[in-house]
Amino acid sequence: MYDDAAESKKPMPESSVPTQPPDWIKDHVALYLQSEGKEGRRWDSSVAGGAGSIATRFVQW
Repeated sequence: MYDDAAESKKPMPESSVPTQPPDWIKDHVALYLQSEGKEGRRWDSSVAGGAGSIATRFVQW
């Protein structure tokens, strides 16, 4: 059983956000934004070692 209270007490792992994302990320985000979400929802993840075409979602906050 998943214990949400115990899970929330675990320390966050170290992480970093790149200040300059790779070109393929910039291109994907630009395509999505310029088309107002009509394009760029699917991404060929094989360029990053993934399984191929996958559904994506751009989240902005």
